[in-house]
Amino acid sequence: MKNQDCMCSKKSIPTPILRRCLNLVFPHRSFSHNGPRNVDPMGGTLNFNGGFRSNTTGNDGRFLNVVNEGNVWINGYSRTDDTRGSEIRTGIGFTGVLSLGGLIDASHSSAITHRGGVLELRNDFDLPTAEVIEWQAYADSQLRAGSGGATIDNLVRVTSIDGSQAFQNPEISGSEDLTLNGGFRFETENSDTTTLVITNTGKTTFGGNEFWIGNTSSPARSMEMDIADGSYVEISAQVRKGDSLTPTNPADLTLSGGGTLELSNANNIYNGTTTVANGTLLVTGVLTDDGNTVTVQSDGVLGGNGTINRDIFFESGARFVFDPFSTLNTGNASVSFDDFWVTDLLGLDTFGGIGEFTLIDGSGINFTGVNNWGVENAHDLGDGRSAYFEEGSLKLVVIPEPGTLVLLGIALGTLAIFRRRK
Repeated sequence: MKNQDCMCSKKSIPTPILRRCLNLVFPHRSFSHNGPRNVDPMGGTLNFNGGFRSNTTGNDGRFLNVVNEGNVWINGYSRTDDTRGSEIRTGIGFTGVLSLGGLIDASHSSAITHRGGVLELRNDFDLPTAEVIEWQAYADSQLRAGSGGATIDNLVRVTSIDGSQAFQNPEISGSEDLTLNGGFRFETENSDTTTLVITNTGKTTFGGNEFWIGNTSSPARSMEMDIADGSYVEISAQVRKGDSLTPTNPADLTLSGGGTLELSNANNIYNGTTTVANGTLLVTGVLTDDGNTVTVQSDGVLGGNGTINRDIFFESGARFVFDPFSTLNTGNASVSFDDFWVTDLLGLDTFGGIGEFTLIDGSGINFTGVNNWGVENAHDLGDGRSAYFEEGSLKLVVIPEPGTLVLLGIALGTLAIFRRRK
């Protein structure tokens, strides 16, 4: 039974020590090895506080391959003496946490390969920006930021394993802010549907130059972003289909899960349909015109102050984010509604003001299917105010109820009489 915290000054990991230690610490100097490259924490925790150094020049170039069950923490400066470069890898079937911090000098095209368990990148994680984090999403693998959050400047590529293993949905988890500023690419070849699951309760930001849905050579596919309720994701990078933009090779985007996705790039050019099945899509940047439609389904929400140059269709039950300071611009694109009411405006119930507000500004709005049209069909908000839609662009007018106006007039008249008597 593991029941001890242990310190080790050796350059190897004796199996008897592993079997009895819950927490094995290599305290100061870099741990070196030139034998087997698999590291098995055997259900405990290994702490390489002085970094990890590899002297091996094996055929596959790995200098650390974490396997089986347990946790491995690496701090300090880690490097390889292999002139060809090496990589840090979580093995297939690994079920623990590999937590990385400090400078990692691997000199390898895929310096970190993530296949299983949880890969945690801490706020002092430092990998040369030319090197890549390859996420081979094989079996319930997760990526998360360590305590205090993390900003990563390396490209993250999500792939299957040599195109031969079944792609399984990768997950961004945790509770800290995670910013990926080096770009993010889905490059799976063996599935028409790729799903990125995000349960992180901190903010997840995809920055840099690109957010790929599929790669250049892959066929038409649908990418689903399953964002958990309460999670917030911003893609400030350009969303695109690899380097291929041909209409016969589209890239569809579906939002599900109940959370919020914000598209803030000024030139999102993915050429496919956009479906808001569940959750909220905020467009604060631009979706360029590609001939495809944005569909907001019955459990979906659309909003933002950006521009959508694509046709938009609101199914019955779909909602729109009411923000008194924001207008969604649609230009000449068609905007149509199945059965839209004032009660489908998310956030109006918490707004206490009155006035006229432009919700959607465009010349292609079809008002068929819009209810509460005109003051005679105003909806009673239940707090002395009513609201109705008005033509032009899609406008909302919020006014006091007639009875409220009468009471207000009486109150003002009484105040005037009182003042004259004084």
